[in-house]
Amino acid sequence: MRRRLNELMLVIAIAIVSGIGSALIAMDLSRDSAALSIGPWQAASPASGSEGNPYRRAAAATGDGIPLGTDEGIAFLARSDSAGEPLDGRCDYEVSGQAPSAALWTFTVYDGEERLMDNPAGRTGFHSREILRREDGSFAILVSAGPRPGNWLPVASASEMTFAFRLYDAAFGAGIGGTERPMPEIVAVGCR
Repeated sequence: MRRRLNELMLVIAIAIVSGIGSALIAMDLSRDSAALSIGPWQAASPASGSEGNPYRRAAAATGDGIPLGTDEGIAFLARSDSAGEPLDGRCDYEVSGQAPSAALWTFTVYDGEERLMDNPAGRTGFHSREILRREDGSFAILVSAGPRPGNWLPVASASEMTFAFRLYDAAFGAGIGGTERPMPEIVAVGCR
């Protein structure tokens, strides 16, 4: 009797560990999967709504951020520049071009652990209503540890960075991924 009870307890323990382990793996894979890629920018699959991936929703719930619903907008992340090189806090970057049609967009820089990057100026991003634009409507944001003229976003020197470009109330049929108004380009302009 005692032996059977021990075997039952062992089977239950194995089932619990296997179930939790497989759910954590599925959440981790869902967090890194992208539904849409445009150059270095990747948008995660929907985390909310009836069409949302349940593992993606669980991954979002365990994270620090609040995910956007598909009717609110879309968030693109870039961990590399347009040439495919990983983003590095010791390099200066120019993020430039046009944004896809959206009522509002934001650009933010995160550290290697995907937390807002601390810097002496206390500035972590820009939004479309405050950005300086060129005559053709395009923009250039300079991401650098040292001061730069124009749309300068100061960053602390770190080994890894992630850029986030969020589109709110976006017109998804009008140019996202097409040639009309692609995502901004990320170009390394120098490294220390």
